Parts: sequence; structure tokens; C-alpha cells
Amino acid sequence: MVHSPIDIFAYKIYKKKLLPNKDIRKMKYAMQVIWGELYKFVILFALFAIVDRVYLFLFCLGLLLPIRTLSGGLHFKRGITCFIVSLSFFSLVIFILPSLINMTTNLAMLLMFISVLVIYRYAPIPSPFRPISNKKKKTDFEISVPFLYTIVYFYFISFYFCL
Repeated sequence: MVHSPIDIFAYKIYKKKLLPNKDIRKMKYAMQVIWGELYKFVILFALFAIVDRVYLFLFCLGLLLPIRTLSGGLHFKRGITCFIVSLSFFSLVIFILPSLINMTTNLAMLLMFISVLVIYRYAPIPSPFRPISNKKKKTDFEISVPFLYTIVYFYFISFYFCL
């Protein structure tokens, strides 16, 4: 059986008794998440570079990363499913929606307000590999999301009226 470099590294840590088993599992999970995200990012970056839309991809990624970090994102059992959903989402946002929707400032603010409500209601979404075990973390999230989005919302409003 062929083991991944992450498995080999975790096994070496285990054999040298450098960390308790629970911490090794956490470390292995974190390394797998980072590797999967890095792999996905490189492929998506290359695909959008090929079609000369890398700047839009990076812009969308920059907007969505804080939301995903706070909300927990969607979780799929397989990496390929995650990649296909991510590619579909970015393709939809970059290629299809701009031709279908005439985005006005008022519509953008309305959509942002709706997204805050949805995120506040359903997030954070725990991973089956990393459940939310700390009630304080969920409470902190429920307080911080509306606060952060209120700041962003008022920033957009002030920007809109200053034009």
C-alpha cells in the first residue's frame, strides 16, 4: 500500500513520540486541508489564467475567503467533489452571472444583507472531521459576523454617497 507524504510524516512523529495521538490527528487533518486547498488553488489559478480571467478569480477569491473562513464553508467527502463545486461556483460568478444580471449598488447591498442573514443563521458549518466542540466559538462567531458585515455595509453606503 502506498502512503501519502502526510501519512509518512505523521507516522514519524508518532514513532518518535513527539506529540500525543490526538494532536497528531489534528496535525494530519490540518496538513491535509492545507494540501487540498493549495492543490485546488493552483489548478483553479491555472485554468482561469488560460482563459485570461485570473484577475477576476483572485478578486472573487479575495472576497470569499473571509466569508469561508468565518462560516466554515461547504464540506464534501471527496476532494474531487469539492474541486468541481469550486470550479462551478467560480465559473458561474465569472462567466455566466455578469451576462445575466445588471448589478446595481442597491442590488449589491441587498444581496450582501441577505448573505449576512444566511451566514448568521446557518454558519459556522462544522466539518465531520472537526466538529465545533466549543460553545464559546459559536457564540463569538454569532457576534462577530453581523458586526463585521455591518462595518462593510456602512463602508459601501458611505462610498456610494461620496461618489
